[in-house]
Amino acid sequence: MNKKIIAFLVVFFSLLSVLAIAIGGIQAERNIVPVQVKGIYFIYEEGYRLPEDFFFDPEIETYQLRWVIKPENAENKEVLFLCSNDQVTISEDGLVSFNGVIDNPTITIISKDSMKTAKITFIRYSIGGGDINPWG
Repeated sequence: MNKKIIAFLVVFFSLLSVLAIAIGGIQAERNIVPVQVKGIYFIYEEGYRLPEDFFFDPEIETYQLRWVIKPENAENKEVLFLCSNDQVTISEDGLVSFNGVIDNPTITIISKDSMKTAKITFIRYSIGGGDINPWG
């Protein structure tokens, strides 16, 4: 009789241990730290990285910003935009409207989860005109 009780207790506590490990593993999965943004930068439509000083035709009134967030598996890819000129507007998807501004506005993109930033200054120029000509 004692052997049956001992065998029962061994099996019972073994099953209890397996159940505790399974529940603990599920709980551990819930506490996994999300992947945060480690870097952010602006790109051309073709995918090349934009320089911080971007020479831009003053005749163009809008520009669609594109950006890359690293690592690609970052959980929260939400961003905010700031601009050095209040007249320039930027939509949530990165469409910049210059609204007739003739100075050189700087736009900053900020990742919401890790506060990583990238900046771009739109240097307004025209070739052969009276504006800034970067080629002399």
